[in-house]
Amino acid sequence: MKDATLDLEDMQGAAADACRLMKVLSNPDCLLILCQLSQQLTVLREEALVSTRRDGKNIFTCSTARGPWRDAGFVRPVLRRTDKKP
Repeated sequence: MKDATLDLEDMQGAAADACRLMKVLSNPDCLLILCQLSQQLTVLREEALVSTRRDGKNIFTCSTARGPWRDAGFVRPVLRRTDKKP
C-alpha cells in the first residue's frame, strides 16, 4: 500500500503557494486585471489573432498574427516609451 503521508516541506511549499495566490486574488485591482485579461484573450481568440492549446489544467496561448503583429513587436516601442518617467 502506498504511503499517503505528505512530506512536511512539500506541504509547507504548497501552503505558501496557495497563500500567494489568495493574496493576489484578494486584491480587487489584481482580480479586475485578471478578469480584463481573460476578456481580452477571448476577443483575440474570436478574431483569430491567438490560438490556444490545453494541456491538463494549463491553457497555452500563442499569436497567430503575421507581419508586424507577430510576437506583439508593434507593442514593444510603445511600452518602452511609457516605461520612461519624465
